[in-house]
Amino acid sequence: MKIKNVLCRNLTALLILVGFAEISPVFSAGFQINLASPATLKNWRSLQSLDDASLTQTWTRHNNKGKGLGHFHWTWRLGWLHACAKSNASICPAIYAAGLKDDAMVVRTKTVQIIGKRYEQRSDKTLLTSLEKTFSDKRNFRKGQSLRVQRDVLYALKKLGGTEAHDLSIRLTKKDPELRDYVEKLHKKAI
Repeated sequence: MKIKNVLCRNLTALLILVGFAEISPVFSAGFQINLASPATLKNWRSLQSLDDASLTQTWTRHNNKGKGLGHFHWTWRLGWLHACAKSNASICPAIYAAGLKDDAMVVRTKTVQIIGKRYEQRSDKTLLTSLEKTFSDKRNFRKGQSLRVQRDVLYALKKLGGTEAHDLSIRLTKKDPELRDYVEKLHKKAI
């Protein structure tokens, strides 16, 4: 009888622990993500609350399985970008680089916006090159017309600052009068 009670208590404790692992976003194995499913608000917020070490551990675990940013549901991809926006984790530049090349325009747009805020007044050649590629990405055009991503790239370049970023903005908008006017207004506003 005593063994049965001990076994029953251990089994109950195990079931509670397994149940906790299923519903708790943070568990000893790290943050659990179902890549194919949209993020629930609770899980999305939990991702945002992870510290740098846990964020890195979770990303590395998925990355080691060959699952990069593009394998996540788009809501999770936005979640990773938002988490990196307020984190100093070493994985964040790689996440930004993947976000700039993402298939979903909403992810590319959000990445550009975050880069503009995150790296304000820190003009960097690598960032400038990445933003230039994003600006020219054919997926950011519909029927020959530029989409919102281009304006966000130009604004991010303005926020990055420096003469190289300004010159790049002018060069990128050389063939598009509407975007050239936008750049001129951006830079007049700053004066």
